[in-house]
Amino acid sequence: MRRQKIIEISGINIVTQPHSSDGYIGIIRSVNQRAVPIRGNEYLMISGLRPHMNDDWLTGIEGELVKFSNIDEHARWVDITSGKLAEDGEVPELPSHLRPNGALFPFIFHLTGRDISHRLFYISKSRNSHSKKIETLSPNFVERLFTTLFSERDISSKFKSINITVIPESSALDSIFNLPKLNKLFLRITPPNPDDLEDVEKSIYSRLKKMEVVKEEQTYYGEKGESIKPDLELKQLTQVASQNGYVSGVGKNSDDVTVHLSTKNKPLREPIAVDNDGLSEREALRSFRP
Repeated sequence: MRRQKIIEISGINIVTQPHSSDGYIGIIRSVNQRAVPIRGNEYLMISGLRPHMNDDWLTGIEGELVKFSNIDEHARWVDITSGKLAEDGEVPELPSHLRPNGALFPFIFHLTGRDISHRLFYISKSRNSHSKKIETLSPNFVERLFTTLFSERDISSKFKSINITVIPESSALDSIFNLPKLNKLFLRITPPNPDDLEDVEKSIYSRLKKMEVVKEEQTYYGEKGESIKPDLELKQLTQVASQNGYVSGVGKNSDDVTVHLSTKNKPLREPIAVDNDGLSEREALRSFRP
């Protein structure tokens, strides 16, 4: 019997205005190997970009999210056996192109397809078969990476807007609506991607586009002591907002304690069983559908 392990898959939704497949290909390829600090001395970048199939970039883009530690070459070293600062002659000479604590997280960026178009999915948790160490990469760090990269002038100047949303788990909205006393509901909606849209998304996209609006925010308050009772239209709006913006709710749980919930705080982390090798992980990623 083959040994198996559990990996987790997470993702982000990237929407640019104006919109074109060539534009998405260009923007992803233009940020290849640009490193961004995400926490302390931890850095993140994308690398190894290649077409998903048949040397055709329009089939999608595969690559790796690369996490590593960046060492300040001007910082002082310490001799931990003596507890004293190292002398100049004792400081090691490290190759300028190498960094410690490296980890690779495969990703695929889809350009077409219902529920996957212009979404980047990646392996956010996996056990390294060599070191046996569990490697993880937070979706919020990936969102920070692309937000920072796309904010650079040479990229942002080419688009009216670039919006990135961490894809939430499927139960995130249910957690908000299932609050016994939901007294405040907030929606931020950015224009969805115009490809493969459902009717409600088409309506939102068309309306925001005509008004040249880059985001819309709506807040609903329940009557005093009463819980908000969302109708079908509001539920459809929250579904769009959860994938293109975010939804948050304030209410009281069954213990009458006030709680704040948000789709931002419940990112997708889909567990999948795979064979204990890197090839099976990548195949699972390629076939993943949320």
